[in-house]
Amino acid sequence: MIQVYTQPQCPQCRMTKQILINKQIPFVEINIRENSQAKETLIKKGYRATPVVITDFIGEWAGFRPDCLNQIKPQHQLAR
Repeated sequence: MIQVYTQPQCPQCRMTKQILINKQIPFVEINIRENSQAKETLIKKGYRATPVVITDFIGEWAGFRPDCLNQIKPQHQLAR
């Protein structure tokens, strides 16, 4: 599963989501402005910026990271 923590008006969040959409990779978007518990969880993990991407198969990271996004393949979704 891929979770993408975002906030409105974040260009890096939009670009991250667009890459996943273009690759036809399903993901769950969590808007931290609407979900204060999710925001607190990210802060406790040490994240201070969005997007934060969490995957079951290649780890997690913050910021717009095309290098990491390009490692995600559609078959990763089948391995769940």
